Amino acid sequence: MLNNVLYVVFCDMIFSMTYQRGIGPSHLASHTSKGLSTSHAAPRQKSIRHVVIMGASGVGKTTVATLLAERLNVPFAEGDDYHTDYARSKMSRGIALTDEDRWPWLHRIRTWMDEQELEGHGSVIACSALRHCYRDVLRGTSGNVCFIELDLDPAMAENRMTQRTGHYMPVSLLKSQLATLEPLRSDESGCIIAAQWPPERIIDAVVTWLASKDK
Repeated sequence: MLNNVLYVVFCDMIFSMTYQRGIGPSHLASHTSKGLSTSHAAPRQKSIRHVVIMGASGVGKTTVATLLAERLNVPFAEGDDYHTDYARSKMSRGIALTDEDRWPWLHRIRTWMDEQELEGHGSVIACSALRHCYRDVLRGTSGNVCFIELDLDPAMAENRMTQRTGHYMPVSLLKSQLATLEPLRSDESGCIIAAQWPPERIIDAVVTWLASKDK
C-alpha cells in the first residue's frame, strides 16, 4: 500500500530523501532511523492548515496533538470528546464502533474544523481516522488537511493502554482498531512517524515536515 512513497530519514534534524519500495508501517515502527515516511502527493495550496494526529489507541495521539497545538499556537480538539455518550458506553463495554457510529462523529469533528476556519486559523486534532473514507470526511473542510499517522508496535500500544487511567477504551478493542486501520496512502497528504520516539522529537519531526510543505 505504501510502495513508491517518499521516505524522509530523521537524524539529528538532518533530513535526506530517498525513494524506496516495500517498506510499511510495521518496518517503520522497529527502525527509528526510518521513523518518518511521507506521501509524495503535494498538499493542496490553501492558507489554513488542519493537522490530524491519527492512529490506533495507545500510540500517543493526544499527547502529540496537544504539544503540537501548543508549538503551532493553534486550537486543539480531542476527537474522543465528540463521541456520544452511547458510543463511549459501547466502547467501554468492549464493543467496537460501526461505520454508522463513526460517520456522525467524524462530521461533528469536521464541523469544529469549519468553525476554526471561520475564525481564520487552523487547528490540530487527535482523531483515530483509521480508514481512508473516514479521512475523506475530514478532508471535506475547506482548509488544507494533512494527517500524521503515529505507528507503534502493537505490544507497546497495549502496554501503554494498560498503564493509563480514566479512559473508557479497553485494551480488548486494540486488536479491532488495528484490523480496521488503513495506513496512509501515497495519494494522501501526510506522513507516518514511529511513535516510540519521545514526544518532543516527534513534534520536531512534524514541524520540520510541515515547514517543508510551505516552501
